[in-house]
Amino acid sequence: MGELIIKSKLLITGASGYLGGRILQNFAGRNRFEIRLISRNHSNKFNFSNVDPRYTDWRSDQDLESACEGIDIVIHLAGMNAADSAQSPTESYEINVLNTGRLLKASINKNVKKFIYFSTAHVYSSPLVGELTEETPTKNFHPYAASHKAAEDLLRFFLILGKNRRIYFKTFECLWTSDFRSYKLLGFACERFV
Repeated sequence: MGELIIKSKLLITGASGYLGGRILQNFAGRNRFEIRLISRNHSNKFNFSNVDPRYTDWRSDQDLESACEGIDIVIHLAGMNAADSAQSPTESYEINVLNTGRLLKASINKNVKKFIYFSTAHVYSSPLVGELTEETPTKNFHPYAASHKAAEDLLRFFLILGKNRRIYFKTFECLWTSDFRSYKLLGFACERFV
């Protein structure tokens, strides 16, 4: 008789983006994960047997709770990019901050075990210069960076108040490699949190 494999159930947001797509490829290629994707757009481009793509209205608590139903780990990468954030700062905050808060609330309500949020190193400065750590003070006020920093602060608020002890948000550890070409290293770093 074969070995019983207990699969972790992941919810990945932002899988249409550059980083999210690579994280999806990393996890979808492994038999130990069942993956649900949520998107604001209807898309059939995700062709993996263990991936369930779903259109989701981010303003609907019901849609987000349905997306989080039965999920063990949320990996949240969805957000507005820097160019669009500069064009529409208010929408940048809606997407990058409020949608993060809505997804966190749904994950808490559905007892998701871990919530992993990917911010951006640009909260520290742009262009990135010098040595930076996650303790470096933030000083970038571009709408893209500022909205990601606000989302970090929102998550920190829930973590400190004890609303959710399962939040992880990383800027460097999962994102940056010395050459940013090593997707295996990226996958290995992210799996430390999964």
